[in-house]
Amino acid sequence: MDVIVADLDGGAIMVPDGVSLPLLPEPLLSHSQEALSMVLQPELSCADHAFPPSNLRLTQPAMLDKEIRAIFMRMFAQLLQGYRSCLTIIRIHPRPIITFHKAAFLGERTLLDCDFTTRVLDCMFFTSFVCERGPPWRPCDVWDELYSSMSDQLRLEAQDPRIVLLHIQVL
Repeated sequence: MDVIVADLDGGAIMVPDGVSLPLLPEPLLSHSQEALSMVLQPELSCADHAFPPSNLRLTQPAMLDKEIRAIFMRMFAQLLQGYRSCLTIIRIHPRPIITFHKAAFLGERTLLDCDFTTRVLDCMFFTSFVCERGPPWRPCDVWDELYSSMSDQLRLEAQDPRIVLLHIQVL
């Protein structure tokens, strides 16, 4: 009754009637939708032009998959921005334990009433995310590079929205 089924082969999602799905907080929702539209339907960006440019790109399926993944990675980097300041390492045990102060994170970001963010922070994904990404002594990867540069990217994109797609493709 409360299971959401995603049919990846058929391209369908079945949500039972009793289940409500919260939306992403704004402006994250609209930015993500715009980025997905740029990647999945690039012809819409010039649909109103009398003479559309001839250099519309045709994306290979593998590149399209990477771009979609990059959009969601950017979305989570924006949503979780500042999470590291709410981590606490407890060292009284033989192996350090990392905890996350959810109320502080939601309060700092003024997301106390955001059902989507609250559910993300309560799920198993985020618990394992904190366990894997919390230790300061672990090697850095693509997520860390994106997370650390996200503020600069957003600032540049606010000045010139055309570079959003470039940032997605570079990721």
